[in-house]
Amino acid sequence: MHDKRGLTFLELVFALAVLFVAATAVTSLLVAGASWPVRVQQSNYRDGLAHEVMTRLLDTGLPPTAYAYTAVPGEPRYEAQVVVSPSSFASNATLVEVTVRGPLPNPNALTSSLRSLYTRPDPVSLFNQYQCYTCHTFAAPVAGVQPQPSGLIPPYTGPPLTGAGLDAGMAQANAERTAAGKAAFGSKDEYLEESIRNPNASVVAGFASPGGISSMDSFPDVTAMPQADLEALKQFVKTQWP
Repeated sequence: MHDKRGLTFLELVFALAVLFVAATAVTSLLVAGASWPVRVQQSNYRDGLAHEVMTRLLDTGLPPTAYAYTAVPGEPRYEAQVVVSPSSFASNATLVEVTVRGPLPNPNALTSSLRSLYTRPDPVSLFNQYQCYTCHTFAAPVAGVQPQPSGLIPPYTGPPLTGAGLDAGMAQANAERTAAGKAAFGSKDEYLEESIRNPNASVVAGFASPGGISSMDSFPDVTAMPQADLEALKQFVKTQWP
């Protein structure tokens, strides 16, 4: 026989409570599911920002410098920090880790990290590789630098890379710039960079070929000479320029 009695008040309350809990659980799942694509999008965006920060950092050619969380240029909702540490397997390498967090001001903002390796170029090897030794000499032999081929004379050589020679070259370049209405070089780095990228901008007196042209090859952009190589060569030359 079937029990045809109606639900008691307590049974009805219990049934409604069960339905409420079930509905709440379903709603929570729907909300969580709806937020998942947003989290994935934010994660992909953070990953992209971390890659951009790392690229800008390494493209300078300079040894990376650590810094605490700072707003990402052009994207204030995200912050990036850089951590550098010595490599345990190569004396001329530095480990670089970029971490990006956001979007802010979420106090529980997630992070994305990217690691890379900065390898300091060997300046002596570069000096030989770019055949700088065929034109330039130092006040005293430098270990590892190939000797200048015998029989070369100006204009097929360049000024010696000594303190006096470099001072004279920069003074001449600044005088020419002033006469042309340009600002003088503010640092040795600026002078060396132009001298390597565009040697015809100022050819040191006594070393110009007919027509006032330098016999030195030019390295006008990062395709001809990566910025990291240029920075290493500048630092190397400055060791001879007190």
